Amino acid sequence: MRLVIGDPANINNLMVEQGNNRFPNMGILSIFGYLKERTQGLEAHYIRGNLDLKSYLKRLEAIRPEIYGISFASLVSEIAYETIDAVRSRFPGIPIICGGTHPTALPAEVLTRSKADICVIGEGEQTVAELVTHFASGEGELSGINGLAYRENGQIKYTLPRKHIGDLGTLPLPAWDMINFDEYEGLGYCKGTPNTAMIFSRGCPYHCVYCSNPVWRADRPWLRLRPPEDIQKEVALLYQRGIREIWIRADEFNSVLGWTFKVCQAIKELNYKDLFFECNLRADKVTDELAQALRDINVWMINLGIETLNQRVLDGIRKKVTVEQIVGSCKTLKRHGIDVYAWLMYYQIWEENGKLCWETPEEVDNTLRMARRMHREGLIDLMSWQIATPIPGAEMFDIARKFGLISKPNEYNVWKVSTSIPGVKERRVQTQRLKGFLLQAYMAYRKGRVGWSARHNIWNRMRYVGSAIFNILKPRVSRSSRE
Repeated sequence: MRLVIGDPANINNLMVEQGNNRFPNMGILSIFGYLKERTQGLEAHYIRGNLDLKSYLKRLEAIRPEIYGISFASLVSEIAYETIDAVRSRFPGIPIICGGTHPTALPAEVLTRSKADICVIGEGEQTVAELVTHFASGEGELSGINGLAYRENGQIKYTLPRKHIGDLGTLPLPAWDMINFDEYEGLGYCKGTPNTAMIFSRGCPYHCVYCSNPVWRADRPWLRLRPPEDIQKEVALLYQRGIREIWIRADEFNSVLGWTFKVCQAIKELNYKDLFFECNLRADKVTDELAQALRDINVWMINLGIETLNQRVLDGIRKKVTVEQIVGSCKTLKRHGIDVYAWLMYYQIWEENGKLCWETPEEVDNTLRMARRMHREGLIDLMSWQIATPIPGAEMFDIARKFGLISKPNEYNVWKVSTSIPGVKERRVQTQRLKGFLLQAYMAYRKGRVGWSARHNIWNRMRYVGSAIFNILKPRVSRSSRE
C-alpha cells in the first residue's frame, strides 16, 4: 500500500511566506512513526510544502499513491483546497484524506469547498492507521472508524468522536529518518545549526479567547505530557543526527512545573554542552528555580506569550496573568542570562455578558509604549507583532462571526486585517501595525542574530503594511490630482 501524506503545495509562495518551510510537519511525522510500527507492507512518503503545484504533482506521479493525505492549518486552507482539487483531477480514483487543525475545526467547509473524501477530526495516529487498514483490506465501513467526517451519497456524515491517546508514552518516536534537515530554513533566531522543533507535550490547560487549538481540544484532558525519558531519548536521537538547537514545542513548557524540572534533569543528564534550546513560557509561573534549570540545559531564549500590556485586555481574553507578573518574569529570566522574545498581539476582541468588547487604539499604543520601555530597560530582546486574527477553533472566531466583524469570510491571514474593529479606521490600524513592525525590526537589528527566515518575515510584513497604507491613501491622492 503506497501512502502519501503531504503539506499543501507552495502555491503563490504562501507556504514559505507563512513560515511552513522552517520545520517538518510534526503531526505527519508522528503519524508515520505510528504507522511504521503497526502497519505491514506500507510504503510511506512525505511531500513537503516547498514544491510548486506542478512539481508537487510530478512527485505524486512518480510515487503513484493508493491513498493521499494532506495536513493543513487555516492560514493555508485556500491553497490546500487548490492542491486537493489538482490531486483529484490527476488521480480521480484514490481516497483523499484531510487532517490537521483546519479540517478538525471546520470539516464541513473542507468537504464542501474541496474534492476531499474524508476529514480526520482530532489526533491522527490511530484514525489514519485504521483508514489504511480499511482501504488496504477493502473490508468494513467508514462509519465504524471513530473521528471522521466523510462524504456519502452527497451528504456529510460524522462518526463517533475519537478519544485522545491518553498515555503519550505509548507512541513511538516520530519518523525522523524521513527528514533531511538541510532542506529546512530552521529557526529565525538561533545559536545552534542545524536546528528543528520537537514536541514535548500536547495541548494546553488554559482557554484564552484568541487561541485556536482544535486538535488537542477534541477530547479531554486538554493537556498531556510526554514522559521525560521519551523526551531524553528523542533529544539524543536528534543530537546524533547533527541537530544543535531544538525549539521545545509545548504551548507552555512551565504549565506543570514538577514535570518541567524532571524534563530539564533528563536533558541535563545527556551532558550536551553544544546543544541549545528555545521554549514557550507562561509569565505567572516563572521562578528563579525554573530559570536556573532552563539555563542549565542551555535554554538561551524563551518566547513569552505577553499578548498585550493592558490589564483590562488580559482579563478579557482570559490570559490569567497580570502586567506585574509579565514584567517580573522578564526580570527573573534576564537575571539568569536568558533572552526574552515577547509575543504581542493587538486589537483583541472578546465577549462579556453578551456584549462585544475590544482593545482600544489607546490601549494598543500603550502596549507599544511599554514594549519600547521594557526593551530600553533590557527586559525584552525581541518581539513579534500581529493583529489578533480570528482562526477557526478559537472562541474569538465564533465571537467575530456572531458580531459580523469578519470582512472577508474564509480568509485567515495574520498579515492582513480580516476583522472590522468598531469605530477604528483601517488607516489607524495599519499605522499602528507599521509602528510595531518598525520596533520589531529595530530590536532584531540590535540583537544581530537574525536568520534568513526572520529577515524574510519582517520584509513581508513591511510589504503588506506598505501596500495597505497605499491603498488607503490612493483615493485621497487621486482626488488631489483631479483638483
